[in-house]
Amino acid sequence: MKIFVYGTLKRGFRNDHYLKTAQFIDSVVTADAVFRMVEYPSGQKPGSTYPALETGGQSRISGELYTITPAILKELDILEEINIRYIRKTIELENHGTAQAYISIDTEKPMTQAQNIVKTNNILTFTNRN
Repeated sequence: MKIFVYGTLKRGFRNDHYLKTAQFIDSVVTADAVFRMVEYPSGQKPGSTYPALETGGQSRISGELYTITPAILKELDILEEINIRYIRKTIELENHGTAQAYISIDTEKPMTQAQNIVKTNNILTFTNRN
């Protein structure tokens, strides 16, 4: 199964150890400009933040594409609190077909001013490695 990650699971970020046995495919961008990215303060690591991908926006998202096993998927679903904070949906990627991605269903209010989301050419990138 292919998974698209865009935040703390990316290489060099604080949760990348969850993907240490996954096969990295490529750095990728979503095909369609239908997303927005919001940022939340981390409850696990004070002073840190994490992003959430939401539909209903007008931007593309940069991230990384991996092939994962069912065991890795199970760990990611626990981390992402599947069906509580996130759901998994199939999304289209530029030049790489489709992949699963975690889409936020969180009802908490995100930070009003994103600190670690950079927009370049209508592509949003999360940058906080802590």
